[in-house]
Amino acid sequence: MNSIITVDDDFREKKIFEIINECFGKDYTGWMKAWYKIDEDNAAWFPRMEEAKIDDNSSNALAGNRFINRISSDGTVIEEIDPTRNKVHGLETDKWIEPTRLVFGRMKDGFHFFGVFMIDKLSKDGVDCYYRSYKRVGTKIDLTTMKYS
Repeated sequence: MNSIITVDDDFREKKIFEIINECFGKDYTGWMKAWYKIDEDNAAWFPRMEEAKIDDNSSNALAGNRFINRISSDGTVIEEIDPTRNKVHGLETDKWIEPTRLVFGRMKDGFHFFGVFMIDKLSKDGVDCYYRSYKRVGTKIDLTTMKYS
């Protein structure tokens, strides 16, 4: 297990459970969730991603998928949208807001570590659906600082 992971590390050939095992010292044979809680302050997030131009004029009320996750072309902003839920669905008390997110986004060619992200916005003017954006606060993380066993 590497003690430091960076956005330059290659995770494209790995599955979620292999990333969890390698980075967080577990011994799983499978993992079906896009969320892995590391400790009280940190979680690993494995969203399906698409690269997109993100700006104040972005229209995110897209249909078809439950969650739409988009990363800015410079890799510093992630938008998470659920067009099936109204934006007043108690986002401020959502249990998934607080942890720092280590984001391993799944692109067409596999998983990429995009960095460490924190919540930035819980809603967006003019968008009447569940919307959150995250801002990158780091491009590497020292895994020895995590409190997992």
